[in-house]
Amino acid sequence: MNRGEIIIDAIQEAHEVHAALNSEEELRAQGGGGVDVFAAIQKYSVPFVFKPLDKLLGIFLPRPDMGIMITSERNRAIQRFTAAHELGHFILNHKVPSFDDESILRRYAYGDMRYDANETAAGAVASALLIPEWVLEVNAEKHGWNRSSLLDSRVVYQMSLRI
Repeated sequence: MNRGEIIIDAIQEAHEVHAALNSEEELRAQGGGGVDVFAAIQKYSVPFVFKPLDKLLGIFLPRPDMGIMITSERNRAIQRFTAAHELGHFILNHKVPSFDDESILRRYAYGDMRYDANETAAGAVASALLIPEWVLEVNAEKHGWNRSSLLDSRVVYQMSLRI
């Protein structure tokens, strides 16, 4: 598969996770906010811990020693993205361990053509898990934001804090 096909398949997997976990309904019932990636990890019964990790943001270990580790040394936003990325490895049934450093925060899915298929896919899953279109809709509805109000950088910033 080429990079585009990998990304499309990964996004589809993220949509299937949301459907299986009723994520949209839960977020609508809460009246907004962000996707709880840690609850998603628990629902899949993946062993999960926060630990200080030297120079790493997260680790995914496949079966038989399956588990996810996230650094306790970074802020919640980075922990959430890293957790979604590592969950992506699990969802996609990657067979090799992944030791992810800060580079997962700087990767651009459509940038440099040298890429690792597993890391590209896990990053696409993470993005699609954390920011599906309906998350933006739910939060915009809650705060009365519309298309024109999203042209205001202050509103966009407020949206980012909520999701």
